[in-house]
Amino acid sequence: MHGRETGQWHEADLAVAHWLQHTSRDGDMQLHVHSQIAHVARTATDGKWRAPDSLGYNEHIGAVAAIVSQHLEEALSRRFGVEWVARDDGHGFEIKGISGEMMRVFSSRRESITADLRTRAARFEQRYGRKPSQRELAHLAQASNFKTRAAKEGVLDFTQLHAGWADKLARTLGVSLASVAPSVWHTGTGRAGAQPHSADGPALTELELSRATQKAVALAQLEKSAWTRADVIKYLGRVLPRSGRDPAEAAALLEDLADRALRSEFEPVLCLEAPELVDVPRSLLRADGRSVYQRHGGIRYATRAQLVMEERMLTQACAGNAPRLTRAQAAHALGADQEHLDDALAGRAPGTQDQRTRTGLREQCRRGSVGADRRQARISTERPRRVRQDPRPSRSRPGLGWRGPGPRDRDHRVPVGPQHPGRRGAPVLQRRQFLGHLPGRRGARGPVEAGRAPLLLVDEASMMPGPDLADLVSYTEACGGKVILAGDTSQLQAVENGGGMSLLAGALGYARLAEPVRFRAPWEQAASLRLRDGDTTVLAEYDQHARINGGDPSR
Repeated sequence: MHGRETGQWHEADLAVAHWLQHTSRDGDMQLHVHSQIAHVARTATDGKWRAPDSLGYNEHIGAVAAIVSQHLEEALSRRFGVEWVARDDGHGFEIKGISGEMMRVFSSRRESITADLRTRAARFEQRYGRKPSQRELAHLAQASNFKTRAAKEGVLDFTQLHAGWADKLARTLGVSLASVAPSVWHTGTGRAGAQPHSADGPALTELELSRATQKAVALAQLEKSAWTRADVIKYLGRVLPRSGRDPAEAAALLEDLADRALRSEFEPVLCLEAPELVDVPRSLLRADGRSVYQRHGGIRYATRAQLVMEERMLTQACAGNAPRLTRAQAAHALGADQEHLDDALAGRAPGTQDQRTRTGLREQCRRGSVGADRRQARISTERPRRVRQDPRPSRSRPGLGWRGPGPRDRDHRVPVGPQHPGRRGAPVLQRRQFLGHLPGRRGARGPVEAGRAPLLLVDEASMMPGPDLADLVSYTEACGGKVILAGDTSQLQAVENGGGMSLLAGALGYARLAEPVRFRAPWEQAASLRLRDGDTTVLAEYDQHARINGGDPSR
């Protein structure tokens, strides 16, 4: 690993304690290892003990798990001849012959957590009038985990444990526990401790290796717009077939294939790290070839296909032939006087934030709407500077509304008034529905027909994955329409390949809504903006108004 001193990062050896665990908290069979890393490491260059860069651990957790799984599973195949099948969720492999029903019998810990989580989610919905977001569900699941786990016992009585497991399996499925292992061993192996059924295991062909690596890179690109070497290793561990080869060689194969992928041996891959501004002396280079002033890891990559998609989306978005409104049409649609609207756009109408037009829009919303409708670019972006009344992070999905073209003037411009998705007259769909996605099949049904020259409005657009946003831009270009993106690039990004709205907002500019409105208390409007900008001193104001609630960390 690496230690840090005076802004330098060097290789270092970690101090780790391993704890072999045999059961879950509920007493189910669950062989696993807990590894506890000391917050001290021995620097390789001089042997001194220093604090490691523990912030960098997170990048490598998935890769480490993949290498350990690969080593263990190949060892089981090599020794016992077990075969492996891919899990339904794509997260690795399971032993062939062990049914899901049998695994659920010994997953009482998961069942108890799930039952408690359902209760907590129902209480949350009753209290807040909505279902919990994905992040909120994660917090609730953690609380359920703490509440339902039993205290650790002392010395385990394995004879008693085995008898209990055998009785449970016989009562629930009518299966003898002693028959399970022999049923999944290779036909040539009849007992534990037998000789390996194959000296080297069947070698994977170059075609199999190529397909697995291409799939791993695709999964990494699907998850992130820019990814690391560790991401490729993580997904290689989930897709590379098990063959019973030497465990150490199999684990090393993951890293070798990842390096080959980064060298573009399977498809074009580009490194996104900028080169050093000056030549670095050899004395300041680590074994990985990088400067000691650079942190370990963190190098980002992307496929050429991803970069081409982003470039095409930008080109299409910047096209200046999209429908737009004239000044008079915009003022009429917004219910505003044209002269007053020009003054507002030029900043010559102060003190009008709370005024509303006959359409019910506030001044800042009117400015953003007319700015979007009058631009000829294919994409217009709006970044509201707001904090929700509920301080929990939002994880709502991007909704997409649209309106077809209205009457046209002699210049064939489309006079479409601003309309929020979800309001009357604007149909709303989730982006998967609109683009016609099916599970595992993008665009299988084709996009929803929105008519000629539609105006598409995307709410929470920062959470829309980049490939979906690119498809949406291509769709509007094909039918002569326009897209208005509303979202906050400083909030949570898409769970999958994200950053599309940030890319477009940076290239095209945006209209910013600077007035927070979703608050009952006037003091909270200004406080929310300070909180959003990272001003921690504002917490005293929240505490003064009794808005900070504590709780038992174990619940």
